[in-house]
Amino acid sequence: MQGSMPPRLALAGTEGSLQATASGTPAALDWTVQGRADAGAVSGRGSLASANGGWRLDLAALEAQAMGEALRLAAPARVVLGADGGVEVPGLALAVQGGGQVRAAGRWGPERADLTVTLSALPVALAERFVPDLQPQGTVSGEVRVTGPVGRPEIKATLQGSGLRSGADWALGLPALMLRAEASMAGEAAQLRAEIDAGPAGRLTATARLPGGFGPQAPLAASLEGNLALAPLAGPFLAAGADRVSGRIAVALRAEGTVGTPQLGGRATLSGGGYRNAEYGVRIDNLAGTVVGDGTRLVIQQLQGRTPGGGSITLSGSLDAGAPGLPADITLTARNARPVTSDLVTATIGADLRLTGPLLGGGSLAGEVRVQQAEIRVPERLPASVPTLTNVRQVGRRPGAAAAPPPPPPAAVTPAAPPINLAVRVLAPGRVFIRGRGIDVEMGGEVTIGGTAAVPVPQGQLTLRSGTLDVLARRLTFQRGTIGFVSGTLTPQLDLTATAQARQTTITVKVQGTPAAPEVTFTSTPELPQDEILARLLFDRATSNLSPFEIVQLASAIGQLTGIGGGTSALDRVRGALGLDRLGITSDTAGTGAAVEAGRYVAPGVFLGVRQGQSGQTGVGVQVEITPRLKLEGQTATGPAGDRIGLSYELEY
Repeated sequence: MQGSMPPRLALAGTEGSLQATASGTPAALDWTVQGRADAGAVSGRGSLASANGGWRLDLAALEAQAMGEALRLAAPARVVLGADGGVEVPGLALAVQGGGQVRAAGRWGPERADLTVTLSALPVALAERFVPDLQPQGTVSGEVRVTGPVGRPEIKATLQGSGLRSGADWALGLPALMLRAEASMAGEAAQLRAEIDAGPAGRLTATARLPGGFGPQAPLAASLEGNLALAPLAGPFLAAGADRVSGRIAVALRAEGTVGTPQLGGRATLSGGGYRNAEYGVRIDNLAGTVVGDGTRLVIQQLQGRTPGGGSITLSGSLDAGAPGLPADITLTARNARPVTSDLVTATIGADLRLTGPLLGGGSLAGEVRVQQAEIRVPERLPASVPTLTNVRQVGRRPGAAAAPPPPPPAAVTPAAPPINLAVRVLAPGRVFIRGRGIDVEMGGEVTIGGTAAVPVPQGQLTLRSGTLDVLARRLTFQRGTIGFVSGTLTPQLDLTATAQARQTTITVKVQGTPAAPEVTFTSTPELPQDEILARLLFDRATSNLSPFEIVQLASAIGQLTGIGGGTSALDRVRGALGLDRLGITSDTAGTGAAVEAGRYVAPGVFLGVRQGQSGQTGVGVQVEITPRLKLEGQTATGPAGDRIGLSYELEY
């Protein structure tokens, strides 16, 4: 029988057509079939004949297309349905459109099974429709063998994967994986062993035994062992920023209990670790420590790193991965740590901080940070800037230019990170120095940081301990000053004031703004233009009376204070090389000549200084801070200055 017109079919809203032909006798038929629908198409031809009380199906051609993929018969094949109901496949090979084959051979039923399915170089890109964001790449090969009673067969499988990786943008640069896996199942019992080789990134071996099957109450014994290198694994994710990590992690983890409630055990050990951030000057070396699994808790036994200068940072505590909100109890301790060393900031700190509570539901970070010494460098030269033209719009279209694409849809708003409440006290009794562009200031104070990690709220400020501003050969002493902090960002804000007298003119110098871009302004009584104020301050004359050399000096001073030109001064370079806290040129004790003054803190609150005058007079002075305002000062010197001792008290007004 043969149909002349393919009938139209409809099922669940999907339409298609089907055309089939059959010729011969009921005992020996030749057939063809062609069908097409929205979801795909199928075509084939062959014969069907009775044999030994059963049926024999010969496939001459077969091809199916669906979801953008195609599967076709690689060679003529035969399927035999025996009189006892068993199915025998002498050899069936199907070729996949993107490469690779699936072959089946063996027998199924009626009582026993002996069937083998083989995969050869099958592209894992076939799974992309199910995981489009992953964009899987690579190939897999393997074999599945089914033997034994049909009701409870024994299954053994092997799988090899090569070049396995993701083609997504976020995975660019990650090493390709090699996979070797073996699995078996007899009755309800199952076993699995898999080895993952990531080349230079390391290797992992996973095992699992489920003697009672996969039910939630079935017993479980699993392990994960291996060694991983952090740099090749984390590098692609950090490449766009300044963060860099290194080190190796030795993994020896296990899971026991039941499938529904596994209990974690084992440990992961970090050795030779390091963290760098060139943008902020952060550097931590020799990171090492161990994380231990304890039920659902991950316990950080001790994770310690070293900082430049011999300091240390230590992390310990626990995180419960099985409890709601990820409750944590983690302690961070720093001793003589210098985690930040850059051209802008260098700091030595001690800290005792504790992170407690659910990380996803409002935990808290509390404790104390002690600034032992810090130096904030004011850039001697401002970076080049490019002016931005505002209120510019294009009218029409340039000749020959393509139409502008429609504006992209607004980016989805990323949900804010879980709030971590802050209660951190920052203590800096002194030795917080601000240097650069002639500024040499020491600050001290206390700041309490509240709010959350996303929106910190600082309270308090650092106040002036001592400080000078050098402009060419003129030194001004700051009378008062503070460093405040902007709520929500912790950006420091300078507010320093110095005054000087030039004949009948009182000059006030203010340094305000951030340390990275301070603004220096001059005001006077009576009121004068700023360049005129600077001329009177430096030369005690009006600008109209300056010599050409003095005008050049005036321009140099303006460049120094505004950050246009300039560079690190010779005194600053010498002070840094000698490890001094102060080095400068001042007047001698008699006020008749210049003197060089140098010194450093020899203990908290104890400053030792040496002064060498132009006429050969020398002196050694000691300043002991009894309270932030009350200081004990002593000096021994040659010449008319002699020895002296006294108390000084500073009052801010």
